[in-house]
Amino acid sequence: MRLGILALILSLCSPIAASASEIGAQLAFPIAAGDVGDHERGIQAGFTGTWFDETRSGIGLDVAYHYWPVSAGFKAGFESQLYGLLEIGDPNWNISALQTTAHIKAVAPFRGAARPWLQIGAGGYRVDPMLELMGQRLDAKWEAGANVALGFDYDANPRLRLGLDVSYHSVWMEHDVGAYFNAFEMGMHLLFGRP
Repeated sequence: MRLGILALILSLCSPIAASASEIGAQLAFPIAAGDVGDHERGIQAGFTGTWFDETRSGIGLDVAYHYWPVSAGFKAGFESQLYGLLEIGDPNWNISALQTTAHIKAVAPFRGAARPWLQIGAGGYRVDPMLELMGQRLDAKWEAGANVALGFDYDANPRLRLGLDVSYHSVWMEHDVGAYFNAFEMGMHLLFGRP
């Protein structure tokens, strides 16, 4: 059954990969650092696509869902913004976000099966603070943000690459929670096409 699902995904992605330089799926997990806590396992899952020129640099788009457990330090900072009038009752606060960002990606001009790359992006994050204050649930809002990723790809075959990456996201939630939210993630990706 799993091999059948994988074969279906590969057959659907192959025509898309032929029209774009590279398209694929990514899966990552937040690292308990920055504003991410360790009380729960977070996740990031999404899709990426990049259109390259002949220099192995290109522009692209990322769409991803993030689920970040909030650190105790970030929670305390948010509560201090409320001047001690309110406290977040749940000690295990989490934030979810839908990322829609554009990026610039550069792949190292190495020959061989493994190649490192660097990607820098910016755009919007629709953030759901998953929080109630005074009986009112805070609304999800679009916030500006930026990200940087460093990774490498391994050529599994001429049209398929597997890889690992580390990324940093900064979501500028200053208007809603009084601070930027910073998250580090480590993950893997599957890419179709060729840079």
